This record gives sequence, C-alpha cells and structure tokens, in this order.
Amino acid sequence: MDYARVDLIARDLVDGAVLDGTVFKIVSVDGSLGYGVFPAGIDGKASFLFPCGKYEVRPFKFGVVFGAPRIIDVIPEDPVLPDVPVVNSFQFHGEVQRPQTPTDRRMCNAYGHFRRADGRAAKLLNMVFVPKYTSMIIDGDGVLPEKVSVTANDRGYAQVLLVRGAEYTCEVDGVEQLKRPIYVPDASTWSLPELLFPRVQRVDFTPQPVNNAITLQVGETMQLDTQVTTSDGRSLCDMNSYVCWRIDYPAFVALEPGPDYLRFRGLKPGQVLLFADRMNSSVLSIPNRPVENTPLLIQVNP
Repeated sequence: MDYARVDLIARDLVDGAVLDGTVFKIVSVDGSLGYGVFPAGIDGKASFLFPCGKYEVRPFKFGVVFGAPRIIDVIPEDPVLPDVPVVNSFQFHGEVQRPQTPTDRRMCNAYGHFRRADGRAAKLLNMVFVPKYTSMIIDGDGVLPEKVSVTANDRGYAQVLLVRGAEYTCEVDGVEQLKRPIYVPDASTWSLPELLFPRVQRVDFTPQPVNNAITLQVGETMQLDTQVTTSDGRSLCDMNSYVCWRIDYPAFVALEPGPDYLRFRGLKPGQVLLFADRMNSSVLSIPNRPVENTPLLIQVNP
C-alpha cells in the first residue's frame, strides 16, 4: 500500500485566516469506517502520512460552521517522475460567527461562545449584567442603571451591548455562585469570555526591544519601562502583583522588577531569556499560550 503526505488546512470563509484548533475526522467514503482524528496546529494545518485512496473528511471547530463533509483523493508519487513532489493539500473553509459593530459609538458589543463542562454547547445559557454605576450621562442623555440580560442560542453563542468603560457584575443562571466583576473596554467589540475570565495577555516594553532582544555589557545597567495588559483591555498598575518575572540563568543577569519597570545588570557574558509567568492560575486557557512579547532575549557581552 502506498502512503503519501497529506495537508488539511482550515481557513475562515471571509478573510482566509487560519482556524487553529480545528479537528479533522477521516472516514471512508460511505461513512462506515473511521480512520482517525487529526488536530490542526496553531497554523490551522494538520499534516500526516496516509494511505492513498479516497476518503471523506469532516472538519470540526467549536463555534464554526464548515458545511457538508468533503471527499478527498490522496494520490501517490509518480514513479516516472519521482522528483516531482505530489501535493495532497486540501483547504476547508468555515463560517465564523461575527458580531455586529454597534451603531452607537458609546456601546461595546461583547460576544462569544460558551460550553458546558462536558464540552457541549451551553444552549440557552442566561447571563444577567448588573451595572455598578448608579447614574450616568452619555452625550447629554441619562442612562438608567438597569440590568441587561442575554441568552445564548442553541450553539452556545451570545452577544450583548454594554456601555464602554462601565463596570458590571455578571450573574450566570444555573451556575452556582458564579458572579464575575467585569470591566468593559473602550472598543466597539470584545470577547465576552475574555471579559468574564480575564488573564494577563501581554507586556510592552519602552523603549521597544528590536526583535524582542536587548544587549548589555558586563557591569552595564539598563531599564525598560514595562506595561502589563490583561485580556479584557485593562492596563495594570502594580504589574508585580500579577506577573512573576523569571530569568532562566540568573548568574548572567541581575533583575530588579519595579512597579512599572524592569532593571537589568549584566553579570557575565552569555545569553539568557526573561519569562513572564502569570501569578493567577485560576483561569485555565487551552491552548495555554505564553504572555505576548515574551520571552525577552538578553545578550550580555564582555
């Protein structure tokens, strides 16, 4: 039996962006036999060796509609032209649910999908947003401090209009003791799960390191102003209450973290990496990506 390399790629139907986390299930053409499930990486691609022949491929990603399964034909290399590569590359386009941009520029459309603990869509999940403000005036109009309710559809998708810059308490029906304080960023749209379960997302250094690397001499001191931002758009004041800074080889570089800066001093020649570890591990994110703009490479010269 001949085998050939297969590339299955998932893309957004609208803008062509890759859909990481997509899972491809391969079955026989008549659907009677299953041959395996192949997950895509962060590039939206699943690559593997597979027996040549015709198969049916069923892509799946939570919150994305791919439509009907597709038949693919995996072909072997041409024995007459073995140096000519055979391309068994197949693209699958899915429809991603997108929020509408509010017509009122003072409002933010918070949106996203929700699941139950068993992975199924949280159908008809009801969320109530209780404003923390007692009075508000927007463009001369009085805003009543009313509760705002939203119910997820049968795919677990929900979206709700909230006042930009306002704070709310979100109460989730049917989930015991789940009340979350949320801050609404100054943006037209934002991820509702990120508002409910914020975590440290990125750090920014000033001056901005070139290619995320800095160079020191032995005995030299350098300071970088540092800003930590969460996934709900907030800039944190005391970053050391949220981030633990770690150098993989501290014998080469001394680190002094301040409330809004990092100070480095070269100790001996070599290369080290600076990592930012989230101190709050109560929010689990899968895949668990590192804090953006880290690790930082530090080169110490003699």
